[in-house]
Amino acid sequence: MNPISRYCLLCCALFLLAGCSEGRKALPEVNVTVVNAAPSYPTLNFLREQRNEASLSYRGVNLLAFDVDQYDFNVSLAAPDTGIPQIIATTAANLVIDNDYYVVLTEIGGLVEPVLLEQPAFDNSTDGAQISVFHAAEGYQDVDVYIETPGTNLAGATALGSVGFLDYLPPVTRPGGEFQLFLTAPGDPTTVLLRSLTQTLSAGQPNLLVLTLGANEGLTDLVVLRANANSTQLVDTRVQAGIRVINAAADRAARDVYRDDNFSTALITGLSFGMPSGFVTVPPGDRVFHVTPAGNPGSVELEPAFPLARGRLVTLLFSGESGALVIQPLLEDFRSRIDRAPLKVLNGASQSGNLDFFLLAPGEELGSSLPFERSVAPTITPLGELAPNAYDIVIRQVATGTVLAGPLRVTLEAGRNYGVLLLDGADAASVDIVLLDDFVAAP
Repeated sequence: MNPISRYCLLCCALFLLAGCSEGRKALPEVNVTVVNAAPSYPTLNFLREQRNEASLSYRGVNLLAFDVDQYDFNVSLAAPDTGIPQIIATTAANLVIDNDYYVVLTEIGGLVEPVLLEQPAFDNSTDGAQISVFHAAEGYQDVDVYIETPGTNLAGATALGSVGFLDYLPPVTRPGGEFQLFLTAPGDPTTVLLRSLTQTLSAGQPNLLVLTLGANEGLTDLVVLRANANSTQLVDTRVQAGIRVINAAADRAARDVYRDDNFSTALITGLSFGMPSGFVTVPPGDRVFHVTPAGNPGSVELEPAFPLARGRLVTLLFSGESGALVIQPLLEDFRSRIDRAPLKVLNGASQSGNLDFFLLAPGEELGSSLPFERSVAPTITPLGELAPNAYDIVIRQVATGTVLAGPLRVTLEAGRNYGVLLLDGADAASVDIVLLDDFVAAP
């Protein structure tokens, strides 16, 4: 072929490529919102085919957008011993234009089951707001759903519909503004199971209300997740918050704890050294707690202020010298994880300085092992969700490299929650270990 012919063929090829490029259009995208409503599982990964698109904790919400197409949506979970993700559930989806989608990761009989909800795409330029409802709380009763303006008498109201487990109420449009969510027994508006605080419906916003289990996370049996761009959790207004307190003061003397401005009656009386109080209920919101020597409310040593969420539990650990106490809070979560054992370390041992916390295989020598945690009292550290197994606990002082406690053999069982409390020992060369929570409850 002569050079002129080759040049003409090259120009034609470039012209055709340019024409194809100009004619190629991007595929339209649709909205896919993923909701984790599987209470017995730790963080779940949501995959489009094999691509990890989101990692969601319980009641986590992630707003995604995908090209119109057919996909396999997969769910993976990291193995507790290796950390390697494994596919545990899948669902097929045919995404089409002019629809919105929700993938709710439900739990059915201990297994994760993705449920795909499909509804017409909502026009975000409208003056109203869209509401749909999905019941993902396995074992919770059927309910009637009301979306009403504050102050509405339910006796004269009409329910949006009734839902049982895995039931779905398709979207309705309501005017923007304030509303309350009411869940009642079916056909009985006088038996209110949940009455939310006043919420705001924003014009042009779609909302999926997902009924989820309290799952022993705190003080409530049911939490409604409002899944949208600013997801919130709705809890019955009658539910309180709860706290427990642990006294790790260096002088080992008992303490009283008062709430807000009430010094006439102690919230917790005569709290002994190293013995956690039981959980006591308090009103949610911004609270101030006062720690005093037992029987001496006029001598306040500590006045921490904490916001307490409705329905949640908080542990407060204080330690240090008398008159210079320091406190550390932890928002608790006592959900049972299906194949692992959450453990937290509460370091109240102030006289020994910086401490290393080791979890070793039974009989393993300390050697060059790396600590699970290094902390100074007071510190509360969730160490994550561990593989069920037997372990040896060893506590080492960082400054000297001296072992101050252990090895102490413990066994962690799947589905239980564990706490290890470190306290000052008889002197700076020793630390006492107290086992909490399901260590105590385990048979």
